[in-house]
Amino acid sequence: MNRTKVFFGIFLLTLSVLMLELSLTRLFSATMYYHFAFMAVSLALFGSGASGVFIYVIQNWLDKAKTGRWMSIFSILYALSLIFALYVIFENPLVPGGSENYSRLVKIYGATSLPFFFAGCAVTLAITRYASDISRLYLFDLAGAALGCLLLIPFLNTFGAINVLIGVGGNFV
Repeated sequence: MNRTKVFFGIFLLTLSVLMLELSLTRLFSATMYYHFAFMAVSLALFGSGASGVFIYVIQNWLDKAKTGRWMSIFSILYALSLIFALYVIFENPLVPGGSENYSRLVKIYGATSLPFFFAGCAVTLAITRYASDISRLYLFDLAGAALGCLLLIPFLNTFGAINVLIGVGGNFV
């Protein structure tokens, strides 16, 4: 697969993931108690870490010639799981003093970590397969993440958190 396409794909994916993470802080603070806004950071770290371990374990089963296909599959799963995570968030509202809040939080945490897991799989696969050109890959990774952070505020102000999340997921479907 063409390295330029892979690097541009990583650029778009990391742009999207940072917009997802930061939009989730807004959504969590509005739909749950305000202190759950920071849960998005732990979701991102958990999903990314789990994906690194997952790719390490299965990397010998993935055909190196089909790296681009696997990265595409993980990117599509990222987008689909993001929409699923939104569904789970809205179907499991937290209620003050509710005894079922713990089970709802587990559902929300599990579903919302999936997009970070699948995006992390694509990025980890790119890093393992294109390690010889890691400096350029890392440039595209960081540039995408930085642009995602810069675009977030104007997008949130214009479209709102839910529409930004749907748009971010729609980029890859």
